[in-house]
Amino acid sequence: MDSYDKTTDPNEHIENIEAVLTYRAVRGAKTWFKNLRRNSIDTWGDLCHEFTTHFTASRTQPKTVASLEAIVQGRSEPLRDYIERFNKEFVQVRGVDENMKQYLITRGLREGTNVKKVVCLDRLETYNQLLAIVKTYIRYEEEVCADSLNKAKKEEPAAESSKKPFHEKKKEGGASREGKGPDGHFTEYTPLAMSREKILAEISIADLREARVKPPKALS
Repeated sequence: MDSYDKTTDPNEHIENIEAVLTYRAVRGAKTWFKNLRRNSIDTWGDLCHEFTTHFTASRTQPKTVASLEAIVQGRSEPLRDYIERFNKEFVQVRGVDENMKQYLITRGLREGTNVKKVVCLDRLETYNQLLAIVKTYIRYEEEVCADSLNKAKKEEPAAESSKKPFHEKKKEGGASREGKGPDGHFTEYTPLAMSREKILAEISIADLREARVKPPKALS
């Protein structure tokens, strides 16, 4: 809102201030302002001092090195996410040089990872050297992740097919063969009046008689 220009009703200006504080949900500010001792404020500096002193508990506390020491890579946290989370916190801390930043990032890397082994064994001299190695491992990690996702997508149709009940698979297979008759030129067949074994036995007997050979008793 505009500052008071001494040409309007001061009470209306105060009411406008109260409306703004209420709209912005500045809890306690209006009550604090009304409870100021009469004639206790002579300058803007006095008002700022009284305000910050009264609401000192709500003041944002500055970040310290201890805040950075508490940042460690999670068990399943990607390397990129860890570095971005560290940098976001780092910019809020004053008085920390790149050597300390390099040490703290290395310290917070997840134990047992290849990137931590490399940066610890190589004894890197600068933060830029550390950053170059970290970027290489970030690319490798993301490529491996992408390959795994692509492989999972390719295997998904086969996995879904294997989950189908047996009767559905049988039905699908039977549907493809339905209506398909035996190989050959004939499409209509007379049902057999006896079993195949008996028919073959009768044929054998007929062949033996034709050759004037007495068939065995078992066949007759």
